[in-house]
Order: sequence, then structure tokens, then C-alpha cells
Amino acid sequence: MRTGTPVNMKTNESIFLAGLLTLVLLQLSCDSSPTSPETAGLGHFPMQIGNRWTYQSLVDTSWIVDVEITGKRQIGLRRYFVFEERYSGSDQVYRLYFRAGDDGRIFTSRQGQDRLYIDFGRTVGKAWPSFGEYIGQISQRNVSRVVPAGAFENCVIVGWDMPQWVDDELWDTFAPGVGAVVRNSAWTSFVLKSAVVNGIVL
Repeated sequence: MRTGTPVNMKTNESIFLAGLLTLVLLQLSCDSSPTSPETAGLGHFPMQIGNRWTYQSLVDTSWIVDVEITGKRQIGLRRYFVFEERYSGSDQVYRLYFRAGDDGRIFTSRQGQDRLYIDFGRTVGKAWPSFGEYIGQISQRNVSRVVPAGAFENCVIVGWDMPQWVDDELWDTFAPGVGAVVRNSAWTSFVLKSAVVNGIVL
């Protein structure tokens, strides 16, 4: 008389369990994807249709910049969130296109080219080729900023520069779950006045 489970039954059971585990892992990976259809870049660069930010100039507080994510657009093989910028006193609308990679890096489409915009995981001071002729780098981490929209901790300062030019520097400060709270150039600075990010009003 044989005791225990027959070998073929053990094999079938192992196959079934392996298949079940694979399905669970696939489901978890889909649920936690940072590039899901409606939301991406949930860290320092949150992207969701309807998100909007209002900035005011430190030079002239009547100078306002409104930024809103209005939709998505297919460019080549990739799909980007559409950021629309409007400046006070002008009817012009500037459109920028961003997406989040699976590794959390932020990419932008400039003149049909997919370029690395921000690598938040990069070591401080280690540069990367960015959009146009700009070189990007993480300038500083764990920064605190107080702006009209509130006080923010654990911010990251990202800088861009074209080494062959003068007074072309850009550097923005990004707060977790909010996005840019300070936007600087060689000529002016904007601070976050108000925002609606992923349904949260600031």
C-alpha cells in the first residue's frame, strides 16, 4: 500500500501554485505602476489630469503664471501629459509634454525627441544631458521652503545649465506630492501661490 501524495499530483499542485503566484505578482505590479493611464510621477513631480499650479513673481506680484495638466498626447511611441502655461497679460498658451518612466525618472518631449528632464534618483552633482543644450543635475536635497502656498519639507533643487552660455541657468525646487514650489531663472523667481494636486487644494 502506497502512502503520501502521488508524484504526478505533487507536480500538478506545484504548477498550479506557481501559476497563481505569477498572477498575483502581475496584478500587484499593474496596481503599483508609476505610469498608470491617469496618474504618474507621484513623488516630486505629480502628474494627473486636472492638476494646476499658480505662481507669482517675486519681482512683481501681479505677474502670474498658471500651469494646468489638460490632457494626454501621443508623440511617436510614447504618451505624455500635456502641461499648459499661461502668463498674465498674454493670451499665448505654452504647451509642454512630460511623462514618467517606470523607474520614476521624468522625461519631456522637445522637438519630437524624448529627453531626460529630471532624474530624482541621481547623486547630487552628477549631471545628465537634458533638453536642448541644457545639462541637468540634482543641486541639493532635504531643503525646506516657505512660499505663499505653504511650508514644504524634503524638497529637491534641480538645476539646468548650458555651459557655453551666460545667464541661462534654471533651477526649480520640487516638494514631494506637490511639484515645483519655486521656479528660478537668471532673471526672475516665481513662487507657488496656490495649487490643486491630485485632488488636494493648497
